[in-house]
Amino acid sequence: MGMMGDALTHLKDHAQPIPVILPLARPQASPAAPRPSALAPPERFAFPELPDTPEPLPAGRAPQAIWPESPGAEIAAACANMAEGILRQLPTGPGRVAAFTSPGDGDGKTSLVIALAPHLARCAKGGVLAVDLNSHKPSLAARVRMPAGQPADGSPLIYPTNVPQLSFLAAAPARPLRCLDRSWIEELRQGWSLVLLDLASLAHAEVAPLAGCCDGVYLVVRLGYTSRSAVAAAARVIRGAGGRLLGCAVVG
Repeated sequence: MGMMGDALTHLKDHAQPIPVILPLARPQASPAAPRPSALAPPERFAFPELPDTPEPLPAGRAPQAIWPESPGAEIAAACANMAEGILRQLPTGPGRVAAFTSPGDGDGKTSLVIALAPHLARCAKGGVLAVDLNSHKPSLAARVRMPAGQPADGSPLIYPTNVPQLSFLAAAPARPLRCLDRSWIEELRQGWSLVLLDLASLAHAEVAPLAGCCDGVYLVVRLGYTSRSAVAAAARVIRGAGGRLLGCAVVG
């Protein structure tokens, strides 16, 4: 973890720390985390229909979700570089899935996904789908401005956003996510060049099994907030669940 310690010291000198991706040293072998004996059936989702509005929408145009802006030119530049690095680390071809989680709640992973997604949508060849899979605290869904006309049954819908090539799916809050099976992830891959999963933290038991279904997992930690022991423990949990841990994203 020496490389991480040097980078953390360097970032503390910035007035506004910027996110960077750091490789994690592979720890000593540890017993694999137990896998759940049974997985819940996959949830379904659909594209939205045009809702009733006081003013009709232009013909052929679906309602849009408004993606929040990411403040700061320095942060935007760092995220643009990070986006290129992520695309190099993931397998080539369409249907790639990258997950973002953290050792505990409040580490800043949703803010990182918000800042990264537009750059990934710009760089990836094909559409990018951002998914809020944090049923405990759906921060991404709370910060994306959703259009009117949500379905009465609470079923999740995929919306295009005001960012070109970026769409958004919010998990239905009325149906908390349990351990989802691989077929649910495979269905998400269809039609998208890249799928970004904003997961809950590893403090919640249902998160680790999802790591094994993704092409890559990034662990988000916050300067002055996340302990080194928590980072090491989280890395062991991800690898024990069969996840491919690609790096650690450090935010201020």
